Amino acid sequence: KKFKIYSICDDNVALASKANPIRKLLRYFQLKKIDGVILTHNAIVDWYRTQLSTKCKLLIFPIIRNDKLFKEQLNASTSIAKGYIDKYDLKNKKTLLFVGRLVKVKNLNRLIKAFKIVLNKDRNATLVIVGTGKLENQLKKQVSDLDLNNSVLFPGRFEAKELLGWYLISGAFILPSISETFGAVINEALLAGNYVLASELTGGSSLLKENVNGNIFNPYDIPAMANLISKTISDTSLFENLGESRASRMLKNYNT
Repeated sequence: KKFKIYSICDDNVALASKANPIRKLLRYFQLKKIDGVILTHNAIVDWYRTQLSTKCKLLIFPIIRNDKLFKEQLNASTSIAKGYIDKYDLKNKKTLLFVGRLVKVKNLNRLIKAFKIVLNKDRNATLVIVGTGKLENQLKKQVSDLDLNNSVLFPGRFEAKELLGWYLISGAFILPSISETFGAVINEALLAGNYVLASELTGGSSLLKENVNGNIFNPYDIPAMANLISKTISDTSLFENLGESRASRMLKNYNT
């Protein structure tokens, strides 16, 4: 039987252009053998056409969520969000959120160092690291060594409406990974109304419009990361109308 072979790739332009030599070589040979590639957005399609001169077919299929399910979960997460505020004493705090596995590629050690610099300027900031992983104890020790126990929280791993509750009480979301395919967290954070700070090496950074719904940064530059976080949390409007009022506003946006 005759058939065609397509591959799915969720790179952004930065990830594709900075691929290591082995990956570049494998990509070169693969593109000569397959019939097409399914990519996530226009910018990376244009890059493939101009930089790789591939003759295979390029298709766009964006990462999407089930709107009906997401709205139901968002609506159900409002009471959960209030519980987090009470339990972790987050009322009137400027909460910055990370969600993901606690592993090396997520670059959390640099994020914690950057957050230490941020706290020197604004003691009202709080970093919430949601997730679990093999570096959890190491990261907690780093937080303790830097005397950040009162400002950095490790509440654990959450899913569905319990996870959305964290998005609702955070004014900003950060993903500092040094390598990251598209993933879901940037998309979820935006859908829940967060202002997003994303490493230039994350696939989902393609969803951001600079200074509109987020900013992109170099994940290796700790001072620059700290400056961007400080600038972001200085915008007090990001930390108003959180929790139930944020959910109501986002649900109204989806309904219209």
